Amino acid sequence: MSDFVSGTETLHHFLLEHLDCAVTLVAPSDGGIIDANTRAAKLFGCSVAALCNRSINDLRLTETLPASFHTSALQEPVVVETGIASADGTVTAVEATLCKVSRNNEPVTLVTWRKVTGYERVEGASAGTDTALQKVNNELNAIINALPGLVSVVDREFNVLVANDEVYRKFGQNSPQEVIGKKCHLTRKGLNHPCPQCGLVTAFETGETVVRVSTPDEEKLMGIATKAYAVPLKDSNGSVWGGVEVIVDVTDLRIADEKLAAEKELLSVTLRSIGDGVITTDTEGRIRMMNRAAEELTGWSQTEACGQPLPLVFNIINEQSRETAENPVEKVLKTRNVVELANHTLLITRDGRKRVLADSGAPIRDRNGVILGVVLVFRDETDKRKLQEHIQRTDKLNSIGVLAGGIAHDFNNLLGGIYGYIDLAKDSCGGKGETTQLLDGALATYARARDLTQQLLTFARGGAPVRKTGSLGKLLRENVQFALSGSTVTARFEIAEDLACCDFDANQIGQVIDNLVINAVQAMSCGGTITVIAENFESTEKTGGLLKPGMYIHLSFSDTGTGISRDILPRIFDPFFTTKQTGTGLGLATVYSIIKKHDGEITVESIENSGTRFDLYFPASSGVPEVTVEPHVITHRGTGKILLMDDEAYIRDMAGRMLTSMGYNIVEARNGTEALDLLKDAAKSGESFSAVIMDLTVPGGMGGKDAVRILRESDADIPVFVSSGYSEDPVMAKPDVYGFTASIPKPFLKEQLAGLLNRYCGSNRS
Repeated sequence: MSDFVSGTETLHHFLLEHLDCAVTLVAPSDGGIIDANTRAAKLFGCSVAALCNRSINDLRLTETLPASFHTSALQEPVVVETGIASADGTVTAVEATLCKVSRNNEPVTLVTWRKVTGYERVEGASAGTDTALQKVNNELNAIINALPGLVSVVDREFNVLVANDEVYRKFGQNSPQEVIGKKCHLTRKGLNHPCPQCGLVTAFETGETVVRVSTPDEEKLMGIATKAYAVPLKDSNGSVWGGVEVIVDVTDLRIADEKLAAEKELLSVTLRSIGDGVITTDTEGRIRMMNRAAEELTGWSQTEACGQPLPLVFNIINEQSRETAENPVEKVLKTRNVVELANHTLLITRDGRKRVLADSGAPIRDRNGVILGVVLVFRDETDKRKLQEHIQRTDKLNSIGVLAGGIAHDFNNLLGGIYGYIDLAKDSCGGKGETTQLLDGALATYARARDLTQQLLTFARGGAPVRKTGSLGKLLRENVQFALSGSTVTARFEIAEDLACCDFDANQIGQVIDNLVINAVQAMSCGGTITVIAENFESTEKTGGLLKPGMYIHLSFSDTGTGISRDILPRIFDPFFTTKQTGTGLGLATVYSIIKKHDGEITVESIENSGTRFDLYFPASSGVPEVTVEPHVITHRGTGKILLMDDEAYIRDMAGRMLTSMGYNIVEARNGTEALDLLKDAAKSGESFSAVIMDLTVPGGMGGKDAVRILRESDADIPVFVSSGYSEDPVMAKPDVYGFTASIPKPFLKEQLAGLLNRYCGSNRS
């Protein structure tokens, strides 16, 4: 078949396979069959290849063909009725029509074979064959002209056999004669060789269809975006003898693709920019897409998650029961409406972390309302919940603080009188004998009452610690080891050598350490280990939580005890909440309040029967540590008058006795108004006071805060000391800011009062 290439006849030969009759081509010189279609091979009971190797005289015909068959004298079609004898002797009646055609400019005989019944001749058989050939040819032309784009049929040498009208119009030819039989690359681009990007070259080599897409810049001749199909044409033996090329204008499709790509990119950018996590699934619940926020929240990348079932990536449980939560996709598909996650839903990330979620799911519908999938939108509510709990806890502490501050103030005043009188009584006994021992016991009992009031005062609104710059490392070791004395619990320390300094009240932080260690010891009744860590920590925007960006000191206390149940964990910092029969419920509440007043944060994690960990954060300081001086016995002697203002008579009496024993004359006042009047009278008489001690708060009268402000208008130098049972008041923490010289909290000992006078009144110090 590959040799049968000559103009339009070649295409007609290719069309022989589409005729509804058997066809053979015979050489007129020797009667050898040079080609045949599949129908002819089937008629004669052999393959096309076998048939082409035989002579027309070897076909076992019952009637021989006319002599003119063997010459070139065949001018008109000749019809012969004959039969074909098979090997078993049966005969098939056929009608053979002979006509002359041209092949490579040489005459050959075309024989068509049709089965007939009873040797009845069919009139107009030759005309029928010609009509069939013409019909196929017309159908082919109609088909290729109906195809979109430019359609050409070429042989292996790229000679054009057939082309549709679009080819002529595009390349400016006026008639088929200007294209048919000529090289396609010559007529289109004036080239003497096939185009480098021609798909037919590859199709001829591989025998496979080739598709090539070109941009307007690449397809310079046509100036449009094109998509070209090169389809190889094969004969019955599978050999490629030519090909069909179809070139389609895809400019509009390309523009549409670019718009679609732009919209897709815009959607992708939008989704990446959304702070909430977004996941889409199909109706089977398999993930199709997720944005960057969803990747960060779940710990899965989109590449890993696509195609996976939603519960594998979006693993959610009930926070309270710890049971697997209902699949939101199934819920959306079931209800066909927007749904939200139930309260207390936790997301378990790929690395095992737990996040509190707020979530909603909605069906994805097409324009006809058919559900194509589900979209989930969710956000991490963990920090928000912590903030809400923090605000609620702070509000609760503030409310209780108002009550606690008032109670503690009055209680401290009462204790101050008791404490002072016991101290004076002990002093009068000379420090010996059974009476002294009993008074020492009373003072020890008083110390427990004082500790209770100090815890109450911790909640007082406006209280502030008296901070000094230093390192927490030494304080941490000493207090932990002291708190563990006599217990079966051991401590393991991991304290950074380069631990930064911070500003803290040593007494308050010591109280924090004691409470946390005591709780750990109680949780490990059979012994265990408490791990104490102190390290530098930097908080950034990515760290999250309640900490502002900056450097912090991070303390961690971890035990191996019984843990805290999930039910009571949110309440452990509440004042007066306790699970212990002998507890006051002030321990952890005090811890929380102290840390907040140090501008720090505290978090807790606990698992029942697996232990508890408290994490504390204090702002780091760039200040220089203050040098501490070892305590020693302090005494004081002085002369002159001291004005003592307090609304409680027993306080005036107790403090007056202490000051009288030091050598001073005491003048008493019940409130600020009386004190100011006495100061004015002294100034007029020229008998000035050596110092003034004022109570901060006087119910129903002027207190020390208002009185000192008026006093400083006329006397800026006289030492004025503020005293209060409300030791957490800002005035007590920073007395100089409010006009006072210094402060002394109630209750106080004679030694504490002596130290104060030594520093600011300076007579007979020791």
